[in-house]
Amino acid sequence: MVLTAGTPTEATQEITFNMIAPLDEDILLVRRCTDGDSSAFEKLYQKYMRLVYSVVYRMVPGEEAHDLTQEVFIRAFKNIRSFRGDSSFRAWLLRIAHNLCCNRLRDMKRERADSLEEMAERENGGYEPVSDEDLQAHVEREELQRKVREVLARLPEDYRTMLVLRDFEQLSYEEISHITGLTIANVKSRLHRARLAFKRLFEPYYRTYWQGVGE
Repeated sequence: MVLTAGTPTEATQEITFNMIAPLDEDILLVRRCTDGDSSAFEKLYQKYMRLVYSVVYRMVPGEEAHDLTQEVFIRAFKNIRSFRGDSSFRAWLLRIAHNLCCNRLRDMKRERADSLEEMAERENGGYEPVSDEDLQAHVEREELQRKVREVLARLPEDYRTMLVLRDFEQLSYEEISHITGLTIANVKSRLHRARLAFKRLFEPYYRTYWQGVGE
């Protein structure tokens, strides 16, 4: 089917349906949600649950991450009609996660002065036994990951946000800009400073790790 537009004195402009980009799957699911289809939101939950948990866990590790992840989706469901499509649904969802994490981190600072150490702890659950020959490598990886979490916990929350969203989750600068409310130029500048800060704090751990591996 072809639609035509123009006047008799103008060249006829043809617009075919196959030239129009299909609506994003997420947008269609959001529309179904606003029409009362709860199964549509379940699909969005299944699609983004792992991503949201990964971001939240690196911002606020431990048991807090499970509760905050659920809270992200509860708020998203309650406020689904406020999604206007001026960004991707993923960015909109992660902005909710970012705001919740920042608020929780501020609360934790007020609640206890030694919150940084507690934020670096990881819940010991779901451990899978490994074979004897892989045990050494498994322990070394776990130790390295623990050090990464400790260093992240020592960084200011805005630096942590930059590293988690860009370096861990590989989000675009445009998405990070929408999530944080910063300009793209400010995102890049803050990310650069965050990487330098992380490198400075992590370097002693890194040297110790590789010295141990080489022994």
